[in-house]
Amino acid sequence: MAALTLTGVTLERHGAPLWAPLDLRLAKGQALLVSGPTGCGKSTLLQILAGLQPVSRGEVRSQSRCGLVLQDPNLQLLRDQIGPEVALALETRGVPSEQMKSRVRQALDLVELDLPLTHPTRALSLGQKYRVLIAAQLVSQPDLLLLDEPWAQLDDQGFTQLLALLVRLKQRGITLVITEHHSDGYGNLIDRHCWLTPSGLGQPPQPDSLCGPMALSPPAAQSAPVLQLTNLVLTLGNRHRLRADSLAIHPGECVQLWGNNGCGKTTLLRALCGLSPAPDGQVLVLNRPPRLDNHGGQLALVCQEPARQLSATTVAEELRLSLRQLGLPESRCRQRADQQLAQLGLSTLSERSPLTLSYGQQHLVAIASQLCRKPKLLLLDDPFAGLDADSGRRLWQALSKRLQQGGAVLIASHRPLPLSHRQWHIEGGEIHGR
Repeated sequence: MAALTLTGVTLERHGAPLWAPLDLRLAKGQALLVSGPTGCGKSTLLQILAGLQPVSRGEVRSQSRCGLVLQDPNLQLLRDQIGPEVALALETRGVPSEQMKSRVRQALDLVELDLPLTHPTRALSLGQKYRVLIAAQLVSQPDLLLLDEPWAQLDDQGFTQLLALLVRLKQRGITLVITEHHSDGYGNLIDRHCWLTPSGLGQPPQPDSLCGPMALSPPAAQSAPVLQLTNLVLTLGNRHRLRADSLAIHPGECVQLWGNNGCGKTTLLRALCGLSPAPDGQVLVLNRPPRLDNHGGQLALVCQEPARQLSATTVAEELRLSLRQLGLPESRCRQRADQQLAQLGLSTLSERSPLTLSYGQQHLVAIASQLCRKPKLLLLDDPFAGLDADSGRRLWQALSKRLQQGGAVLIASHRPLPLSHRQWHIEGGEIHGR
């Protein structure tokens, strides 16, 4: 019996079909992995399967109770605390309160998130939010579970736990549809792997490396550091602290900051810009206390939630607006914006609204809007989330060029990246640098 059937399904965007008609049939308990280039419509396809996006032509047939977790958890979270968030679906179905708490706790145990039900959702890392939303779907006992790029949001431990959970769900007959750029971590879970392009659903190409044969040039002889941390003590929530004895980044260096979900990577990046309470110890950015408005455009941050940093009506205007803040002539703003868009492969999107783009495309636009300013220190929070291999290589090339010009880059991520000059690893509340 088919759990899900698509017949001739397509969707029009900007007067043209997003894909050729899609035909698909999934049996109960099957697992489908959908990959494809950044911006090809993978997230849109999941929204169609969930009944949230009407199709232009064709038919979607499913008798399944569906659960969907979006790529950006912040777009989906509705409650201030973990327990009420997971319980929301039970409340709408009128489940008695005496049953509700135990079912919520069971769902959180399934995703191995051991936090109080009163824990504020705003205090969670992006990966922890993703796990909360998975629990919020599982509490309704769906027959069809749709997940948008879980690998990008979870650290290795969290992804391994999720994979084990998905195997158990599949054995119980739950149908799975997962979108993902990085397909090699799913092992035997997947029954079918399709590649989505404007031509429709086809066979995936050979896996491609994010960096290919690239290598970073060694930094020039060390000069005064652009970032210096001495006896750092950073408070994370009410109970935990992040410490570092002595760390520095110099011009031309790319340093990777990595660690598990919730270890403090995002909090540290925000503290380095003065966007969260100042840590104890000494923090100097370009030899000054950290504040974005202290450095005349020489310090830049791109957050994990790119849509929050995008405000212009078009992609090109987003970059021009950023450059105008440096006091550049309009002709120079346009020239530098066009050059940066071309470097990152975004020229064809220049007149699109940033808010109509995919998560990965928004990430690239947000990075481009800061990179075009040529900052001396660029802080990037999980910049490769949502990017295919080609987009990732373009980003590495752009960062490499900035490093050669004397800029420095600090990249936060869940797992070690293939390119960097040095790594800072967060473990046990300590930042270990090398």
